[in-house]
Amino acid sequence: MMRKRQPAITGVFCTDLGEEFTSEQVYEKTEKYLFERMPEETKELYGKLLLRTPDRVRKMMRSYEDILSTTEDGEARQREFERVALTLLEAAARGAMEQCGLGPEDIDIIVCNYMAGQTLPSLTAHVAGALGLRNDIYTVNIGDMGCSAGVASLDMAVRLLRDEKKPKRALVLSTEPVSNLFRASGDTGGVVGNTLFGEGSAAVILSTHREPALYTIEAQQRIHATDPDSLDAIKTVWGEGGPTIQLSQEIPKVAGKAVAANLKRLVPKFLRKRDKLKYLVTKKTPRWQKRIDRWALHPGGYSILKGMQGEFRLADADIGPSYQVFHERSNMSSPSIMYVLDNIEKQRPEPGERVLMMSFGSGFQVNSLVLRKGPRHVYPEARRSAIVAGGTSGIGLDAAKRLVAEGYRVFIGSRRVGDADADYERIEGATYLPLDIADAASVEAFVDAVWRQSYGVDALVVSSGVAPTPALQGAQSSEDIDRTVQTNLSGAMMLVNATVPKMRVKGKIILINSILGQIPLMGNAAYCASKAGLRHFAESLEVELKRAGRGVEVHSLFPAYVKTPMLEQVQASGKTFLKPVAPAVVTQSIAQLLGVGGRASNGDPFVVPRDKVVAGLYRRLPRTFKSALASL
Repeated sequence: MMRKRQPAITGVFCTDLGEEFTSEQVYEKTEKYLFERMPEETKELYGKLLLRTPDRVRKMMRSYEDILSTTEDGEARQREFERVALTLLEAAARGAMEQCGLGPEDIDIIVCNYMAGQTLPSLTAHVAGALGLRNDIYTVNIGDMGCSAGVASLDMAVRLLRDEKKPKRALVLSTEPVSNLFRASGDTGGVVGNTLFGEGSAAVILSTHREPALYTIEAQQRIHATDPDSLDAIKTVWGEGGPTIQLSQEIPKVAGKAVAANLKRLVPKFLRKRDKLKYLVTKKTPRWQKRIDRWALHPGGYSILKGMQGEFRLADADIGPSYQVFHERSNMSSPSIMYVLDNIEKQRPEPGERVLMMSFGSGFQVNSLVLRKGPRHVYPEARRSAIVAGGTSGIGLDAAKRLVAEGYRVFIGSRRVGDADADYERIEGATYLPLDIADAASVEAFVDAVWRQSYGVDALVVSSGVAPTPALQGAQSSEDIDRTVQTNLSGAMMLVNATVPKMRVKGKIILINSILGQIPLMGNAAYCASKAGLRHFAESLEVELKRAGRGVEVHSLFPAYVKTPMLEQVQASGKTFLKPVAPAVVTQSIAQLLGVGGRASNGDPFVVPRDKVVAGLYRRLPRTFKSALASL
């Protein structure tokens, strides 16, 4: 007999069915079909909730016109609820079973949650029949829990599997056909529900068989807050147009208290003993967030995510998977949290990493799980993104080519991109965005554009820089000095500063410095100063990031002269100090730091041994070295 183990997640599948609508399109259709029967305050609320993020997307299984035609027809609502729910659930179930290589005979338990309608027999019974499952399976239907039901269903499946004496598998299904709750009346009660939600469905398979795990379950916690404010925070109300979801303005306050109560019980379950001992001695709350590598928080809305981010003291990228789900799918209620976990899985977290899943909703309930990444992966390659500043020429261009070839989604920023007349080589598959690294507004706009297309950056390569024509002090123009420092130092600092919050766990920042950041060179005082400043900036940043526990690494590379267009300008005024190397030499060092084509390396900051020797001579014989340079 196969030996039983603790429940583990072995499969996660999220559907991608439905017709896509942007918030702007929803507003336009609402304006066309409903505005004439609405008071001004309701129209204004629709505009406020939809047009502040016009590009946010939701998917619905029916057209907007079809949804409107059934809002006041109870029988038609019921038919459409069953059709939509079963279509979504069957697609999710089949996807998960195929992903895990399972047949109908391999499922022992079904846990299914939904609350936007009711059926008799249950949706679980319908799905079991559609899939041809055994007639002795154990079924559980969970309803009336809203957004919190996704994690609650996983929690229920874990508890059921633990009670079984023999190895079993559970299929957890989550969906909400929210179009069934759409309200076409003119009052404001249903506006938030009409504008916030989209439709989706997800399936998770848990198993106690001895088979490779996606995630094991380390801790679980459920909290119910049942005071009047909590009970009224999210509820279904009935009006002339039928049922709809009503959300209270007290949700942020109610959610904050319930989340705190959940964490108070959850955190001790995964804290290290030394952290607990430290707390007993100092009474200071340990930075438990450092024990979590990935965050799967319910994407209830931008304001809710911002509030959670502030409460947990997280960077943007920490909850990037949640932001991405809300922007690309909106709030799908209970299955949303599964889509967030799927986004995390697309990043291929390393075995042993911890993931905190947390969903919350009507009741008021907060449900959480702490997962540990297992050896199995759903996706063969990680979905990674990289920024290359100065990626239209020289080292940056060569690095961008290498990263695109290795499967990164590369965002190239350069002043040339914003110049319609500029002539530069374009890389197929790369995304080009204008960037003037010396301009703060341009830097902020660039990083914001990258964020909205990636929701997390894995690598930042800063290769942009300028080198003025060599000139002794007193002969160099003020404009050249200012441009050199602004581009090489201030600009790089601003770009890093804006990007750090968007960096994912174990992201890497690579600053292309110069050997002149280590040693002086006559006629290049401004350039040397800018690169030396960049070196100290990188060292300080490294200390700060380690202190914060972000897991983001900082690396500086100190090549000597590289065969680039910038070097050609320098050579035009005289001979170079050392023989130039090809950009590919530097790119190879970048690839080693990122683990491209092999394991990541701590790396040598000097890309060729010669440069390391030169810098070492200067450190040991600074006076002699300076005298030798002055005599050249």
